[in-house]
Amino acid sequence: MPYRAGFWIRVLATAFDVIAMLCIAGGVVAAINALLAVTSFRLIGNGLAATVYLVWLAYTSMEVWTAATPGKMVLRMRVCSLDCTPADFWRRFLRWSTKWSWLFLSFLFLLTELPPLYALSGFISLIVLVGCLFAANEDRLTWHDQWAQTAVCYMPRRYQSFDAIVPPPLPPTQPPPTA
Repeated sequence: MPYRAGFWIRVLATAFDVIAMLCIAGGVVAAINALLAVTSFRLIGNGLAATVYLVWLAYTSMEVWTAATPGKMVLRMRVCSLDCTPADFWRRFLRWSTKWSWLFLSFLFLLTELPPLYALSGFISLIVLVGCLFAANEDRLTWHDQWAQTAVCYMPRRYQSFDAIVPPPLPPTQPPPTA
């Protein structure tokens, strides 16, 4: 039966995601620099950093669409409801938007250079960081999990998938009595 994933396995999944994102971001930056070298276009201000932030938001949005990032998929984890049943789209969206709101505000800051957005994104990122440490508690829920009523659940290998949890078989039926 699936159960809630603990703090350290979630840290490992995040490490996998960071490594994958660094590879993707490096490729995007190299492609943009190559494109800019052969054209007369140039990026204004923080355009390259804003592009990397946008790619990171797109990468992490896989939690909304597939209930897991690639790091979670490798480790057989999914974003589920509190009882480890599949969570609906909007619950996963609430969790994702709460967790990554600071990055979205940082992206907006890079585009607009408004100092309040920078301060607000820093404050929210601190709250999210402290909230992530709560996954080390007994209930294994971060603050954004508690807010969205979700949990990151781990699926042992003996089960096929989160969606294919089979209920116990029904007891055998008695044959009808003969008269």
